[in-house]
Amino acid sequence: NHYDPLFKNVFGPASDAENGNDWGLRGQLLFKLPDSSQLLLLGRLSRTDVHAGSWETLTTKKVASGIDVLAGPNDNPYGTCPGCNASGLPPSGPFVIRDSISGFTRLQGGGLTAKYTRDLSGTALTVIGDYTSLRKDYQEDSDASPVTLFQFFNGSKVNQESVEARLNGGDKKLNWTAGPRRGPRSRRLPRYALALRPEDHLLRRLRAARVPLQRPDRIHTRGTCDLRQEGLPLHVVSL
Repeated sequence: NHYDPLFKNVFGPASDAENGNDWGLRGQLLFKLPDSSQLLLLGRLSRTDVHAGSWETLTTKKVASGIDVLAGPNDNPYGTCPGCNASGLPPSGPFVIRDSISGFTRLQGGGLTAKYTRDLSGTALTVIGDYTSLRKDYQEDSDASPVTLFQFFNGSKVNQESVEARLNGGDKKLNWTAGPRRGPRSRRLPRYALALRPEDHLLRRLRAARVPLQRPDRIHTRGTCDLRQEGLPLHVVSL
């Protein structure tokens, strides 16, 4: 699938926004084996690339405690220019953005599932193995301006494995299922980053307008987890 941009970027090298491309692919093979057994292989791949995380900008002014309204074209609430915000920029206009970096969401996924079945004289043997991988990357220009004030990044990578084997049997009065199961086992590596990089001339403007600012900083967090599940379930169903 493909769709064209909705927002036009009029500043710098950043791309237009709210457009995307995505595709998916899936295939399967069935192998007929001796002794009434068969092997089913199923593979899958997908990718999503969306340029998003962009916004139009408007100028507001404070009229009372906790109440802001849209500023008029001749209002100058921050002492920068008529109709401008604290950064000295007028409203962007409909469907227009001024991002300094391109916002995006990118997802890549894939996996393989194998299923083996065999008839053991009235008892069915089933073995299933699965591997799934998913990666996500996200970026946005949080300040929605040509000057880099706030940028946000987020990403994760997940790999999951699972294996299951079971026996099924029964008759008209009793059905039963038994077998070991291991999984899912997953590893997650989340990454978060928040970059605050105010530039000197903009800092002077914001401080002159008495806009509260935090110390420029960069925050990174990273974590890892390993999940396992093992068991020997026995299910008996009476009909």
